[in-house]
Amino acid sequence: MIPESVTHLIAAAASVTLVRGTLVFLAAVAVSALVKKLSGEIRHLVWLGVVASFLLIPLAWLALPSIDLGIPRAQAANLGLAAAPALSRVEYARLLERTSVAAVLTLRPGAVSGDWIPAAFLAAWFAGVLVLGGRLVVGTARLRRLARRGSPDPNLQSFAERVAADLSLRGKFCVILSASCRIPFSFGLRKPVVILPVDAPGWPLVRLGSVLAHELAHLRRRDLFTQSVAYAVCVLLWFIPPLWLAYRAMLREAETCCDQQVIDRGVRGPEYANSILDLVKSSGGRVLLPCTSAALGLKTMIRSRITRLLALRPGRHPFRLRDAAKVALVCLCCLAPVLAVFGQAQSQALPRGDPLFGTWVNLEYDRGDRFYCAKVIIEPDGRERDYRHITDTRPACECWNTVESTWVDAAGQHWYQSRLVSTTGSFYGFVLGRVSSDGGTFETVFAQYGYPQDIDPLGSCYEVAYRQE
Repeated sequence: MIPESVTHLIAAAASVTLVRGTLVFLAAVAVSALVKKLSGEIRHLVWLGVVASFLLIPLAWLALPSIDLGIPRAQAANLGLAAAPALSRVEYARLLERTSVAAVLTLRPGAVSGDWIPAAFLAAWFAGVLVLGGRLVVGTARLRRLARRGSPDPNLQSFAERVAADLSLRGKFCVILSASCRIPFSFGLRKPVVILPVDAPGWPLVRLGSVLAHELAHLRRRDLFTQSVAYAVCVLLWFIPPLWLAYRAMLREAETCCDQQVIDRGVRGPEYANSILDLVKSSGGRVLLPCTSAALGLKTMIRSRITRLLALRPGRHPFRLRDAAKVALVCLCCLAPVLAVFGQAQSQALPRGDPLFGTWVNLEYDRGDRFYCAKVIIEPDGRERDYRHITDTRPACECWNTVESTWVDAAGQHWYQSRLVSTTGSFYGFVLGRVSSDGGTFETVFAQYGYPQDIDPLGSCYEVAYRQE
């Protein structure tokens, strides 16, 4: 049985990934539209980075320390899970504590907002991973079976090795003919295989060379590996539509990069486009294999590829320093909207400089026969730590001090009505507090069933403390 706190944290990480990842995706779309002269390699790198960001965002949210950018936020307890994208992990954990504390105060057991939502999300997520992961396993098994049933062709293998030499491709690969193959594709990570239809040896030499150059370019670029990893990220975070769109864009740019390799070998764009159209017509409607990491869509996708292909021009396109600067600019633009909501949100209603916050001490309470705490520390996030003795390093009690009302009287004294609840929920009550106009004295009166009407020094629950600088 997964603990409820862990369930909430996983659901919150998913919410953070959805919102912040979508911002990264939208930034990448904007940059791609504005900087139209980026090469296919850089565009592919951009979209690969977007896919990777969907994995890195939840990991950073869960593992890295919070970054405090000083972004003010209203108290988000009523928003629950929806508030997670605007909070750090630490602040969201505190939000859960506060909503639990609110349940104690209002005598509503289990009143944490939407308790069933994280559990339902976790169940749906697990089901989706099983379905898509199973689809990938089945598809991979089918491709391996198809490769085993294929037959090698020595002449075709020799021709392919000459094409590979032109592309500076290192490593061994195998070219196989298969009667079940309708469209050429490459497959395998450790032992790459290029699978062609059985009628491939009878193709015109230009078409055969173009097809092999395209598929071998995938091997040279390690597209099979990057696409498999990216697809695994998509399976893990299947519920995020922008992630699938980024994955699709990454595949599209990979195809463009490989098409560029064909054009660079001297093949004319219109001739190459006609070869692709002929292959699509004989493919039975599929332009990419189903149930694999490179699977997407039907032959309606071919129009976009042909349009992009016809715009390509021959010539080598090395990765230059200017291109690196563009990539850096793209990455910064992609990160900007994430940084805007990545800071630790301030959930308290009071400004950080409010006189309530700080360390308060009273030497008269620093005796073993007194129940009052000799030192109290109230932090800007509302956490209060009470120490029995001034020299203690471990608090006797930790509480949430939630200010519900504050005002300043004619004498310049700051008044506060706040609910005080231990972090364990073992006790709670209502506090009326007053900080002197010079900010040096803090008086409080505690009551369990409602706010006191006034601060009476003769009351049994009256305390006074002095600011420790």
